[in-house]
Amino acid sequence: MARREARPPAQRQVRLTPQREECVSCGERLWVAYHAQRTLMTFRGLVHLTLVVRRCRNLVSCATGSIALSRRSINAWSNAG
Repeated sequence: MARREARPPAQRQVRLTPQREECVSCGERLWVAYHAQRTLMTFRGLVHLTLVVRRCRNLVSCATGSIALSRRSINAWSNAG
């Protein structure tokens, strides 16, 4: 069933960032590729998550250049209350 009213703004905002800032393969600094955003409804209220995704700048010669590195704890947020 469709929502009749707009969802209220989130009460908390959490920013999830990767722990690494350098590429494991080539040692180059990782740049922020994009931000993924999600609003979760928990038992404590609405939480707005911002996930920072990083990629290696060295796309041609780096083995991990095409792989996006992000924090994997977003699943923990969606499964926790």
